[in-house]
Amino acid sequence: MATPDSARRLLDRSPIPLDLCGLDSIRACVAALDAPLDGVVLHAGGPGGARAGQYSAAGVPRDFSTNVLGHAQLVESLIAAGKLQRVVVCAGAEAARGIPMLGVARPALTDLSTEGFEAIATGAHFGADFDPMRAFVLSKYVAALWMGASARRHRQLRFVTMSPCGSTGSSMTDTPAPLRWVAWTMPRCIPLTGPFHGLGT
Repeated sequence: MATPDSARRLLDRSPIPLDLCGLDSIRACVAALDAPLDGVVLHAGGPGGARAGQYSAAGVPRDFSTNVLGHAQLVESLIAAGKLQRVVVCAGAEAARGIPMLGVARPALTDLSTEGFEAIATGAHFGADFDPMRAFVLSKYVAALWMGASARRHRQLRFVTMSPCGSTGSSMTDTPAPLRWVAWTMPRCIPLTGPFHGLGT
């Protein structure tokens, strides 16, 4: 756990820029850390806005870079450098199961081979019919699988995949106004119906 002194030193630092679509940026960020982190919260991503289907320098769609590949590269780089000590939290598990209340279908995959998952990563799975929301759901599905595999591989760390959908911090600023209204309303109303619980729980 961070001590008050270490927390104060961290707050006194300048932010370290990080572009999850660039391996060089990830390496530079990890190198710039002068002390190990207790944990990391992976909450970058989302459907990707207007640039979701554009390709990053890594040769994969930007939405996959920010929701999966960049996170995986960051965590693996931190571990390799000895700069991650306790926990990794990845946001977005609800999309991996589908979000019926938002009309988002559960992922239905018929090809569970390595090549099938590679096609999701490279965008080939979608062909010319790229749908940002469908790509987002599949990215979160792959991210949940990656977190599970990471928990088995790095037993010295705790890996937690959770849903931020009920949090008031999810602004969804790159989405249409009706969906932003839903995002604002959900965390205030849905806890009354039972499917969500508080952060403490």
